[in-house]
Amino acid sequence: MEHSVMKGRMSGPGAGRQCVRVKVSGIVQGVGMRPFLHRLARSLQVTGWARNTLEGVEMVLEGDTESLSSFVREVRENPPPLAVVEAVELMADSPERRTGPEERIQNFETFEIVDSSSELPGNTLIAPDMAPCPDCVKELFSPSDRRFRYPFINCTNCGPRFTIIKALPYDRARTSMENFPMCPACREEYGDIENRRYHAQPDCCPVCGPAVYFLDSAGERAPGDPFRLAQEMLLAGGILAVKGIGGIHLACDAGNAGAVERLRRIKHRQNRWLSCALPSGRRSGSAGSAGRRDGFWRARDVPLSCAKRSSRTPCVSLAGTAAWA
Repeated sequence: MEHSVMKGRMSGPGAGRQCVRVKVSGIVQGVGMRPFLHRLARSLQVTGWARNTLEGVEMVLEGDTESLSSFVREVRENPPPLAVVEAVELMADSPERRTGPEERIQNFETFEIVDSSSELPGNTLIAPDMAPCPDCVKELFSPSDRRFRYPFINCTNCGPRFTIIKALPYDRARTSMENFPMCPACREEYGDIENRRYHAQPDCCPVCGPAVYFLDSAGERAPGDPFRLAQEMLLAGGILAVKGIGGIHLACDAGNAGAVERLRRIKHRQNRWLSCALPSGRRSGSAGSAGRRDGFWRARDVPLSCAKRSSRTPCVSLAGTAAWA
């Protein structure tokens, strides 16, 4: 449902400003929508507030007709890359819809992201987990970056969403990240409107976020670099269980026929394809010799960026993704 901004009620006698309430529905939580709205409001000199609700994102906006029209048009036509805007509903602010922090129409001086609300019933869509964006990949492989080789790297444009959400509206306190308070450096990023991690709910780093560790066959933590230990196990023909944000998958060296056969045997998958993870940009046909040799699994072109690629050993995986040996 769409309404004209011109139907908004004037915020003061002869003020030339309007106040409208806007509801945006679709995949609009966990996709950088609120930071996007804040930056957009600042650029158009629109004031008010935005928050997550059980229905999506709700805003109260004040500004002149042209600015408000431009604001709504940008939300509809140029939302954040990960967002899917299904509807933008506008209505004049009215007593029955006053669920925000204001008691009456007022001249806001700034635009703010306010606390989420679960007062009104509703349902909204949850964003899926997203692969690392180019900016995060660059940081991931930069030795000078504080997130160098940190597998839980993320920002408003990528990272876990669906698998960490416990309840809606989407906020850190309602995700698995509630047990990982942000360190000062992450907190500074989170509060900086110019940073791409502005209001990124899963924001973390090696200092304050989840850690990776390697368990031996006895279930004990093994000392050393967990990635290097995993690489060594795969190269030695072992089968590696990788527990990620979305579950556990098993991996082995795709070029090791014995390891592949052992994986098939223990999983009872003698006649089913297994996925083969390959480097980004490398087509499956160029690494298909092993696949053609046993005739059971096919190679797939899977972009990877979650482990340092110290060699070119592809990994067979039961989950379609794998680390690199």
